Amino acid sequence: MKSPIGEVTQDENLETQKASGYMYYIIYSTVNIIITLPIRENFKKTKYLTSDAHYLQSMLRALILNVGFKNKGNEALIASTKDIIWRYIKNVEFLNMGAAKDPDNQIILQPARNPMRSPYPWLYLFECLIIKTLRRCGLQIGVPKKSKLRVLDEIDVVINSGGDQLSGEKTPGSSFLNIIYALLLDKPVVLFAESLGYYKSPINRIVSRYVFQRVKLILVREELSKQYLLGNGVDETKIHVTADPAFILPPAGKSRTEEILRMENISDIPTPIVGINPSGLISKYLNDPTKSEEHYIRSMAHTIDHLVETKGVSVILIPHVYSTKNDDRMAADKILKAVSNRNSVFQICGEYSASELKGIIGLCEIFVGARMHATIAATSLCIPTVGIAYSHKMHGIIGKTLGLEQYIIDIDKLDESILKTTIDAVWSDRTAIREHLKAVMPEVIEKAFKNGYYFSKFIESN
Repeated sequence: MKSPIGEVTQDENLETQKASGYMYYIIYSTVNIIITLPIRENFKKTKYLTSDAHYLQSMLRALILNVGFKNKGNEALIASTKDIIWRYIKNVEFLNMGAAKDPDNQIILQPARNPMRSPYPWLYLFECLIIKTLRRCGLQIGVPKKSKLRVLDEIDVVINSGGDQLSGEKTPGSSFLNIIYALLLDKPVVLFAESLGYYKSPINRIVSRYVFQRVKLILVREELSKQYLLGNGVDETKIHVTADPAFILPPAGKSRTEEILRMENISDIPTPIVGINPSGLISKYLNDPTKSEEHYIRSMAHTIDHLVETKGVSVILIPHVYSTKNDDRMAADKILKAVSNRNSVFQICGEYSASELKGIIGLCEIFVGARMHATIAATSLCIPTVGIAYSHKMHGIIGKTLGLEQYIIDIDKLDESILKTTIDAVWSDRTAIREHLKAVMPEVIEKAFKNGYYFSKFIESN
């Protein structure tokens, strides 16, 4: 095909098709919004709890954001969040929304995905703004049936979960946008047991302030997040410090744990056992140019050899994230290849549920964790734990809430010497640390359940 300026390339045709598609979407959404006036009520009124039975007058539909299935910490968090809410409100229907589909089709794809590479999240924002403007003019309209925003308009409350999806260590563009869609559609939003704040980007600081000022209830899982919110002018009356819901997650039973070990061909692993959760994400947070993933792998391998040779332990490498880009098993493979005492080091290779992994962690005498929820699994079982921190959440939860600050290593300070010294200290103090965790854990569990209490009171009052 010829044009006045020569050949039209395939790429140009593709770009033309994309542009036409984007324009069609804008026109389609706008026309559908206008021609369907009025479709239904602007906003479903929130149901109320009965004072005795904690049953709502009718089913409450709650949409949980940031649901995943490859990150077992996320799985632990979501499962425990639902259990905690069900403890206080019996008839709740949960809808799961996340960035990727799951094999069982239990996850609805969130509207905002890859906002830096796709125009669609911004078109959805434009759609929400049109709807909000028309509703303010007194027009009771709904979102078009084919719009991905429809599910947001049909639920009663939005629960933002994910733990650190809105924290400064992330690039929370998609997470913020999905919340903003809900806010523009006049849906009540609850930030449920989050670690928040400490943003490096000025844009994230501005956007977060907009979101934090408008959400109805903020439950944070450590004091550091509350301090950030108060320092940025957020209303203190809607902030409550609780604990991470995953502290209540039950481990798999003994028989299932033993079955997994047989499947992994490590059923006769000698005791005592030191559990190590290596992270496939750790190199992303190494800010020291003199350090690299190889430095992390080498430090972990030499520390493992030190433990085997000086403590006579077996070491088991336990993954907690199985996603393609940062699968913990990839880091475990590299560590295993670098150790000298291969006969005393074992690896969990299969993919298991959060409860099953917690059952395996429960076999350990002490634990070293790079993933937040791997360390929560260990400490909730009163296992002395070393935490490797790449964000304030590790200091806030394991350090301040549990009183184990001296056993946390910041990622930029991580080296072989500090690892050995800290792990040796935990090994020496393991009896006292275990008793300390037994003493503080009842209060932590109670604070985890407080998430459900505050949520139910919020529903009751709206």
